[in-house]
Amino acid sequence: MEMKSESDGGRKLAGTDQRRQAVLATVGVSAESLNRLLQSSLDLMTEGVNLVRDLDGSILYTNPAFDAMFGYASGELIGCTVSVLNADDTEVDHSVAETILAELKAAGRWSGELQNRRKDGSLFYTKARIHSFECSEIGPAWISFQTEITGRKKLQSAVAQAQQERRIAISLIPDMFFRINREGVYLDFKASDEELHVAPDFDFIGKRNRDFTPPEFADLIDARIAATLDSGEMQIFEYEMMTKGLGLQYFEARMLPSGADEVMAYVRNISERRQLQQRLDNERQYLQDLLDGMHAMVYVLADDYSITFANKYFKEIFGEPSGQTCYQLTRGQSAPCADCQTMQLYATPQKLAMDFQLANGRFYQMTAIPFQDLAGRSLILKMGIDITERKEAEEALQRSAADLRMANQSRERFMRIMAHDLRSPLASLVNGLEILQMKDSGLNDADRSQIQDHLLQSSRQTLELLNKLLDWSRLERGLLQIKPETVDLYAIIESSIIALFQQQSAHKGVHLLNKVDRQAQIEADPAMLETILRNLVSNALKFTGLGGTVTLESRQYESHMELLVTDTGVGIAAERIQTLFQIDKLYSLPGTNNESGSGLGLLLCQELVEIHQGRISVHSTVGQGSCFTVCLPRSFAAQVHQEK
Repeated sequence: MEMKSESDGGRKLAGTDQRRQAVLATVGVSAESLNRLLQSSLDLMTEGVNLVRDLDGSILYTNPAFDAMFGYASGELIGCTVSVLNADDTEVDHSVAETILAELKAAGRWSGELQNRRKDGSLFYTKARIHSFECSEIGPAWISFQTEITGRKKLQSAVAQAQQERRIAISLIPDMFFRINREGVYLDFKASDEELHVAPDFDFIGKRNRDFTPPEFADLIDARIAATLDSGEMQIFEYEMMTKGLGLQYFEARMLPSGADEVMAYVRNISERRQLQQRLDNERQYLQDLLDGMHAMVYVLADDYSITFANKYFKEIFGEPSGQTCYQLTRGQSAPCADCQTMQLYATPQKLAMDFQLANGRFYQMTAIPFQDLAGRSLILKMGIDITERKEAEEALQRSAADLRMANQSRERFMRIMAHDLRSPLASLVNGLEILQMKDSGLNDADRSQIQDHLLQSSRQTLELLNKLLDWSRLERGLLQIKPETVDLYAIIESSIIALFQQQSAHKGVHLLNKVDRQAQIEADPAMLETILRNLVSNALKFTGLGGTVTLESRQYESHMELLVTDTGVGIAAERIQTLFQIDKLYSLPGTNNESGSGLGLLLCQELVEIHQGRISVHSTVGQGSCFTVCLPRSFAAQVHQEK
């Protein structure tokens, strides 16, 4: 088969075959032997080789590698048109074929990639080299050498797909994205001009970080890149930067290792978030200052009883919560209250108000309000206002009301007793006077004298009772003003007490003794002191019989003095001693000579002693006598100052 290469001028090389024959004859090789050698070489090639006649496109030769590549048996493709190898009969395939034929006609050769179809219909790719030539026996023809590249094409396609997916993924990232190597060179980035702010329209790729950023920022980024690559862990950090047009801006960066020498950095502008955070911090500080300034305790309680927030007022009372529970701090308990109403608000959310007494003894009006924080956690806000003074005032008012009711009842009883005590001597006066006025009463001088004595005694008793009532009334109304001065105790007893009761004590046969220290002095109101001693001595004489003794004594101490009025009379039963100074228990027994009384004298003594900042007490044994002790401060002015 004589082939004339169209690229070498074809027909003008007609002498080529003769020269070849002469060379083969010289070496002793026939043309047939050479053809078999060429055939064997083609059969051993790993590339697929086929020979196609250009006139009708029929396949004249395929080597084993070609048959195997297309899935045909040896010789099965011979005589078939080359179209059976095409992928599809489409306009694209026709366009490719026309391009190849035009290239072969112009240059005698073509190389490129082809998409083919195997016998089983599957598609695959080959890299092909096609040469055209002129053959004397078959006319124009071309021969192709093809190597399958389907695997490589798939890898290329996969790489292209991955690159496309990467580009799509990067485009979907809401943040700025940068890929940087260890030397700070930018390998890839995604950011808009508005986001960059550093240098709009600036091409980052291939540039080092410090080529266009301030040195301090470049040092920061280089250090973070090294830390990320050395640790193999993500670095999260914030930084600030002066930008064009926007001034100082704040950014958050998340840097991840990507391979041995590269990092990926996701950067977000957090300036607005920082501004909002600052506003939130300001609002929280304002709220904190507002709560700290309140004169009320405010704290937040979690469902495990822990205190998550407390204001200054709360901390001043209980100290820092430090993870402690409310029952530990406010109650001093190791366990929650069994009937804790606050925790019930988690089951039935509503406002709760109650009065609450803390471990420190003070009362608070507590208000509890359930709420949820920004994270959705259920909490309870508690606020307590100190109402101890109000509580004490309410209790004092209740006590005052009770005391007032008792006082009214006592006064009613007191007035009934006084009316009864006044009625008896007045009735005696009226009866005695009526008898004396009777002309035919038949009274002799002795009888008249006895009646007159009785009338005089009744008059004196009535006057004494009225004087006591008058003094007591003035005390109750606050009209009796104390006028303290230095009093010679012995002298005032001699002049005002012994002289007053000398005749009465002699009449009863009772010894009245003044054993008070002659040097004893005390600061007191003289008139009130006389009233105290007069009532005590009068009471002692009343219940002391013939041959008895009533003694006045004094005991001096550094800060106070005791005045003792002791008698050897009938004494007082223990149960009566408890009621001597109670107005609602006012009661008087007749004296040893059947003297009457009201019991008002002891009440009057108690009032006057207490005005002097002193106290009065009694010790008595039935059948042996009694001792009334008046304890008064030696310096009344100093005692009053101390009490104030």
